[in-house]
Amino acid sequence: MKTGWAVALFLAGAALGLAVGLTSTSSPRGTDASDRPPEKVRDECRRLESELRAERTARSRAEARAEKAEKTASSLERKIAALESGIAASTAPPGPEKGEAAPRAGARFFASAWDGVLADVDWKALGTNMSRMAPLIDRVIGALGKGEPAPTEAVIEIQKLNQPLVLAALKASRKVPGTGVNGSFSHPAFMANAMAAALEAAGLPLDEGQAKNLEAIGERYLKLDEERLRAYDDRVFELQKLIEEVDLRDRFLREAFALLSPAQEAALRTEQTRDRVRADIFSAALVYVGRIRFLTYSDPADLARKVLANVRGEILLDDAEREKAKGLVGDWAAEIPSDLLSWRPDLLDRQGLVRLGIAHAWAKQTLGLARSLADGLALEGERRARARKIAGVIFGMPEASDGR
Repeated sequence: MKTGWAVALFLAGAALGLAVGLTSTSSPRGTDASDRPPEKVRDECRRLESELRAERTARSRAEARAEKAEKTASSLERKIAALESGIAASTAPPGPEKGEAAPRAGARFFASAWDGVLADVDWKALGTNMSRMAPLIDRVIGALGKGEPAPTEAVIEIQKLNQPLVLAALKASRKVPGTGVNGSFSHPAFMANAMAAALEAAGLPLDEGQAKNLEAIGERYLKLDEERLRAYDDRVFELQKLIEEVDLRDRFLREAFALLSPAQEAALRTEQTRDRVRADIFSAALVYVGRIRFLTYSDPADLARKVLANVRGEILLDDAEREKAKGLVGDWAAEIPSDLLSWRPDLLDRQGLVRLGIAHAWAKQTLGLARSLADGLALEGERRARARKIAGVIFGMPEASDGR
């Protein structure tokens, strides 16, 4: 587990669920160090080292005050080790509060799909953890949105609660379709069960009508996802698959949330966390975690220059092609829609906690660029395949008005 700006579990390059900011160590504005004078880079390094030392000190103090939480973490670690080795059964999470109904352990929907992989998930434990994460995430995002440090105790607790989610999603990803672990986690079948389990744990279970409608919506989107996957061949760009996957998951979740009461939705996420990459565990934004490359820019020409520096290594261009690519990238930047260029990020956006809508828009722009380069440079064979396999999203982040 890593500490610093992003707090999450990363599995094979994909981060499941939550990553919340503690400092600005990896904020979008820090992605262009190669363009800055060496002395400024050294000053920045010293500043970040100071922040890291302060963060470690704060965390040490918090851990010293959280003896009970550490005992819980040790219990979770033993459970995780047992699950991974297959030599022990899951331990039960703490029971419900007095007056609450006990959450059910098994899958409520699609239990027989994919050889019963969802039936093997301990939904009682996951639901309990996800319902407990929601207010903690809201607290952390609230602090960051005000420019304050994230509450260290809340971040530590989120890390602990997130561990079983990672294990469950990793296991499900072996059979449930999706791009990486997050793609499987945000699949309609997984999400339907996650929402139901979390709401039960929160004492706001789905009623019979809600459950019936959610299952029907899920079945419809399962078929749509199967049709989507069958339609692809080896000529399709990876970014097209990613964008269409996110779009389908987002449409499912919008319909699913429309079934809930305001109180039920508030138990899963709040307005300030809704659809933010790395802050909403009930969002298609999860698929973009770890896939966005933020590039700060002053104007479209500046963005084009930085984009060109990033894509040259992806496709392995010769000197003549680099000059032609420069023109293609310049044309692409000049045609970026005005609503994207006029977008003004808030404090959360500048820490990488952007909304799904803006991330999705930049993904589509990146796909357009990949296609333009592949066609405009007449790439063939392995080099065209490299262009098709580009799966990272270029995200233009306007420079802050204060120059930071």
